[in-house]
Amino acid sequence: MTKRPLGAVFILLALYFALQVILRVSLPHALELDEAEQIFFAQWQQLGYGPQPPLYNWLQTAMFAAIGPSVLGLALLKNAILFSCYVFLGLAATIALKDARLQAISVLGLLTLPQVSFMAQQDLTHTVALLAASAMLIYALFLTIRYGSVAAYALAGLATGLGFLAKYNFILLPLAALLSMGMDRHFRERVFDRRILVAVAVACVVVLPHGSWLINNLQSAAAGTLDKMSTNAASGPLGAILTGLASLSVAIAAFSALALVVFVAVLGKNTATVLRAQTPTTKMIERMLLIILVGLIAIIVATGSTKVRERWLDPFLLILPLYLCMKIEAAGLAERVARKRLFPIAAVILVIVPAILAVRVIAAPVIGRYTKINVPVDTFATKLLDEARHEPGLVVASDRHLAGNLRLTMHGLPVLAAGMPNFDLPFVWSTDRPILLAWRKPESPVGIPDEITAWLRDRPQMSNAIIVPGEITLPYHFGRRGDTYGFGYAWVYPSRD
Repeated sequence: MTKRPLGAVFILLALYFALQVILRVSLPHALELDEAEQIFFAQWQQLGYGPQPPLYNWLQTAMFAAIGPSVLGLALLKNAILFSCYVFLGLAATIALKDARLQAISVLGLLTLPQVSFMAQQDLTHTVALLAASAMLIYALFLTIRYGSVAAYALAGLATGLGFLAKYNFILLPLAALLSMGMDRHFRERVFDRRILVAVAVACVVVLPHGSWLINNLQSAAAGTLDKMSTNAASGPLGAILTGLASLSVAIAAFSALALVVFVAVLGKNTATVLRAQTPTTKMIERMLLIILVGLIAIIVATGSTKVRERWLDPFLLILPLYLCMKIEAAGLAERVARKRLFPIAAVILVIVPAILAVRVIAAPVIGRYTKINVPVDTFATKLLDEARHEPGLVVASDRHLAGNLRLTMHGLPVLAAGMPNFDLPFVWSTDRPILLAWRKPESPVGIPDEITAWLRDRPQMSNAIIVPGEITLPYHFGRRGDTYGFGYAWVYPSRD
């Protein structure tokens, strides 16, 4: 590695994320679930969109405003944000670690966290913003500890505000950091420094616009998360708690297993020495992680949550590679670890991740499972427009995933999702601008699906409309010969009466 290993790592990662953008644009332009939601919600500029905070939606809408709704816009934003996550943690490493090689290793260590290196690329959006905000806060935390400047506190406040706007569970991270620092004489003065009011003020300014929306929509914002965390707990409250604790344990193990295996493999018989090594900062991180663990257990007990997903741990365990490198340096083993050939491990991951993302689509028939990118929604939308006698005045899809896919191809047309009355748009309806209804045949083999029928029924002016149905069956992208996917559609014209 060069004399500036961290700079070389940043260049390597920039090239890697550029490759990820090229790969996504090269695959079919059918969309994953989160991708379609971003395309769909970009039709509205709102302070809130439902269970998920709006930061990623705002950023994606800004990107689309610059280059238009496109797969390129989706891929560019995601990979730029992911790259910033590595950069912020690299900057944190320059403060936390003296050895330049360990700084680089701590950044490459993020690749051993599957939620960061793989799952974030597969189909996540809000979690991607959460990763970047968490990395920014970690950097701000070390910056504040080292310098205690107004700028450092302001950055901490900005990161806290952005993190809350990315995912609500983020708030546990800054709270745990404050408590941990306040419990140690080495860091207590930073907590009770009046400049912390700058951090509070910045965080409040960032959160305030969405916060006003959240207060009035608390139930809808919380419902989705609580539903995801719950299952049918027939065994009663105690059984639900035990199930939740078991799920938390599994999630922690799955999140950190690969990183810990690599860590132990590199250190060998020195593992115990490294685990015993301490500095005030590593102790602070350990207390912070313990406080977070207690907080998560308290949430499980209080809410009866039975399911904990690995990605919900992203803001809390993102610091793991940096923490392990700090322990290595504290043990005086930086030179020995730096001599290990760790770069090939990172290189293998950098090759495997895009390869898997491509193979799961291209070789879907061999694997035995088609992905959402294999479904020919883009071809369906193009065929509909090519064969239509009139351009639709409005498109209504059976769900928001299909709606997002249709909007991607049907540029400039208003697209709604049936069953989402809070998201409406003005439209023109006439003989020359009919309404286009669209749905998936596998979900509604016979006739118009119930959710679209309900949408029509809620609009009295359409009670006597003329409905002309049809269907289109198309081969999957990269599908086996004979494997097809069906779509239903209908043109809705005003009555001639």
